[in-house]
Amino acid sequence: MRTASLFALLVLVGASLAGAAPEALRSSAAWAIYPQPSATDWQALLTGANLAAGKSVDVRPQPNYTHTVDPDDPAQLTDGVLAGDGRQMHTDRRAVGWAYTPYVRVTVDLGAVRPVGRVLWRQASLNQDNTLPQQLILSLSSDGESFHPALRISQKTHADDNPAVTYEPVPGDTPAIYTLALQAGAQARYVRLDIAAHGLVIADELAVLAGPADLPALPPAQPGKREWLDNVFDRRDQFSKLIAPGNLAAGLTLRYAPQPDYRLTTDGTDPANLTDGQFGERTDEKIWFEKRAVCWQGAPLVSLFADLGQVQPIASVVGRFLGGKEQGGLTFPDELRVLLSTDGNDYYQVVARHRRGLDDASAEAYDLPEEKVAWVHNFVLPVGYRARYVVLQALHQKQFICADEVAVVKGADTLPDFTPAVGKRVTIVTSGVAFEPVAVERVPIATMPLRCKLALQDARPGESFGKPCKLVLDLPETVRMDSAGYTPGTVTHAGRSFQRYQVDWKGEGTDFRLQSLLPEGKTDTLYTYGDCGQGPENERQITWESIVIPAARLPKRLHMTLAWVGSEGLVETWPGYFAAMKHLGFNGVGFFPRYWSDQTRDKNIAAVAEARRQGLAIIQNESPSGALSADRRQPETHSQFVDGKTGDFCPAYRGQYYQKELASFAQHAVWLQPDHIFYDIEAFWTGAVQEAMRCTRCQERYRQGGFASWDDFRAAMGVEMHRDMKAAIDQALAAAGLKKQIIYGSYRTEPVTDLNDGIFRFADLYPGLLQLAMPSLYVAGNGQAVADNISRNRARMQANDLVPWLSTGCYGEYDPVRTRDLILEALANGARGVTYYWYGHFDAGHFKYHAEATDLVAPLEDLFMDGKPVTGLKCDHGRIRVCGMGAGNEMAVLVSNYQGVAAGTTVQLTIPVTQRAPVRDMDSGKQIATLSPGRPLTLRLGPRTTQLLYVGSKYAAAVPRRQEAGRGQ
Repeated sequence: MRTASLFALLVLVGASLAGAAPEALRSSAAWAIYPQPSATDWQALLTGANLAAGKSVDVRPQPNYTHTVDPDDPAQLTDGVLAGDGRQMHTDRRAVGWAYTPYVRVTVDLGAVRPVGRVLWRQASLNQDNTLPQQLILSLSSDGESFHPALRISQKTHADDNPAVTYEPVPGDTPAIYTLALQAGAQARYVRLDIAAHGLVIADELAVLAGPADLPALPPAQPGKREWLDNVFDRRDQFSKLIAPGNLAAGLTLRYAPQPDYRLTTDGTDPANLTDGQFGERTDEKIWFEKRAVCWQGAPLVSLFADLGQVQPIASVVGRFLGGKEQGGLTFPDELRVLLSTDGNDYYQVVARHRRGLDDASAEAYDLPEEKVAWVHNFVLPVGYRARYVVLQALHQKQFICADEVAVVKGADTLPDFTPAVGKRVTIVTSGVAFEPVAVERVPIATMPLRCKLALQDARPGESFGKPCKLVLDLPETVRMDSAGYTPGTVTHAGRSFQRYQVDWKGEGTDFRLQSLLPEGKTDTLYTYGDCGQGPENERQITWESIVIPAARLPKRLHMTLAWVGSEGLVETWPGYFAAMKHLGFNGVGFFPRYWSDQTRDKNIAAVAEARRQGLAIIQNESPSGALSADRRQPETHSQFVDGKTGDFCPAYRGQYYQKELASFAQHAVWLQPDHIFYDIEAFWTGAVQEAMRCTRCQERYRQGGFASWDDFRAAMGVEMHRDMKAAIDQALAAAGLKKQIIYGSYRTEPVTDLNDGIFRFADLYPGLLQLAMPSLYVAGNGQAVADNISRNRARMQANDLVPWLSTGCYGEYDPVRTRDLILEALANGARGVTYYWYGHFDAGHFKYHAEATDLVAPLEDLFMDGKPVTGLKCDHGRIRVCGMGAGNEMAVLVSNYQGVAAGTTVQLTIPVTQRAPVRDMDSGKQIATLSPGRPLTLRLGPRTTQLLYVGSKYAAAVPRRQEAGRGQ
């Protein structure tokens, strides 16, 4: 938009370059290319004052072409002296040259803001491989900081390229000299050319011609800061600015675990290379070829240790890491973390940032373009503490990590001293595998058998990374292994007997159940080891806490389910599975019939029937198109291009495999007779958004349908798919003599997104084909993010037909108590329930807080199902959020404290009632006040982040008195 807005200024100048110089070889309204066979041709273009004559020029990188380089190169671009005789500029030292440099930047300071008319760049073309730029960008600035793109032209590469901004290649049979003339048309002090080189760049003059005095000023700088910048030089400037307060790591010798091992970069200087203040020399940023860079190949997690010598105030840590995916594994790290220590031995995480996932709404995520072009990004991790020992960790599952500079930025002396935080300790693994608690130091183990979740840290190099391994688990007599199939041995720790179990590790979903034999709140110790085939290693002594999970009251109307769970499998390995799910606050369970076989079908159908007998809703999980998208053996299902190649799944495909999928999940519906069918459709983004306009099948459907836009075409294809799916299911059920009212939902399909997955428009599907909006809220425990999304979606709906997908681990682990917040925020902002992805992310802690929240809301479920968002709710404390659902004077009100207001603080709530109404705290079950019209409610904040209040009397008899009320988080 900035380019377009400034381009509009060009029209004000009025003069067409093509008209000003009829001899132009290539031209458009705002630019032209002129042959320069003699000095006279250059002089003919110098109409008006040359504002750049004799001015200071900054060039990057330094000119390096052997036949032209000399100390006066930067000054030679504005000295008015031409090089060559119209052909041989590349052998004349009066020229300035760059060799093997993909990018060149030339900036001239005019000394003051002046009216800039035309900018002339005189460059040689030697042959087809060393010719005019692939791209030339003219930018203007008033302050030298904020540059506004004025014009961008490129060499034409496709027949349909826009001729206004692309030019046909110049003749490449013999050497020649050309001037590229670009219209600026604005007031500016700094004029900058960014050149994407096409081979050698050899030039001798840059001229900036004065325009009319009434040229417009540049538009104001855009607010905010981009995470990444367009040019290698921008990014290097950005790094210098980021560390301007001072680099506490400058000149330090770093320690690494594991040691750098990439053969092209590794040498004896590695410990100093990241703190020497020197970037990689290559402007193509392929730093994996440079000795100045430090690289690891085959290490999924690396740790960089810095000892600052004394306690120092640390504002942030900045690291320059390679990404861009020029080759498959050369992508940005999956996660970066900063750890601090008070003694150099025990380290604690203070900040982490990670690659943004598909549905990741977390503020810590980064979302960077990786389009097969290498580039180095400045990652900033804010710290805000005083400390001496610092570790920067980089996690990269593709196992190639490369950096060229790291800085520890000095902060204000008033920063607080770092204090280790419970639950944030990180043990650094340098070899083999280790198993750690996932999110907190204590592993929660319930007094009922529930899965235990541990995190694998895999430091194995190269191809051994990710290979099978074992979890070795030493359990005291206070913990019982509830899963079948394990025969323990006996070991001792400090004279105490432990039972040793060997668990085959199958990823984060590895399922084994433990049961605490201790009273609630008591703790004990267990031990874990990794085993890669050479015996136990990396011992971890872990404290676990015994927790009690009271049975939750199950709502009859709210949707409280764990949909993404293979119930047909768990019922085999978990005795009493369905009863346990009800105890934990779930009134529905999921099945995956697409994975059933002829051998397992009858047994699985019996499991479905048992769930139904126990009063649980049945969810059928389906992924129409997912199988087709992944199956490259069937090219007919994919986008079809004129060159005979195929792409991703085609949104217009309706052939035999499409029909087979319809028949498949229609049959599944007959088997399950489900209450809900949830579609997991994530296959269309590439085919619908990026490929449809080039796909011959889509082009034909577009023509036949007479669509007004490609978005309308995409939405129509989405409606057609859902209509076909529902029709297939209806027909199959009718043919089987079954009558079933099914509620449909589709993952990540919501009102606030116009085209979900590039193809599904909620307004076209609801309520006839979809009865639920299902936003994906994998937000790493961020209750505010849930509140914001649900409230925005509910504002576009007439009813509370929202059931978001939540996650207790996807895109970030978190303290299990936050699960309570997510549920309460969803319901208090307009949802009629929640569901989860997936069972493998749960542990006893998450189950506990799901059960607690379900028990809280069950007595008030009519308000969440039938009520409307309460307007007029307010709090006099700016850091406290309040929302709720209600009908008349009956309300469920949620008070949220996400900004650390101290427990015990008194706040005043405005709750709009028209008659006196009792107020009950749902955690305690007690009445805490009587609310009068027009008078505020005085509330003392409790220890919990979220407090649910019930205003009214209709449901008072059902409000439970929770025995565990008042316990901390």
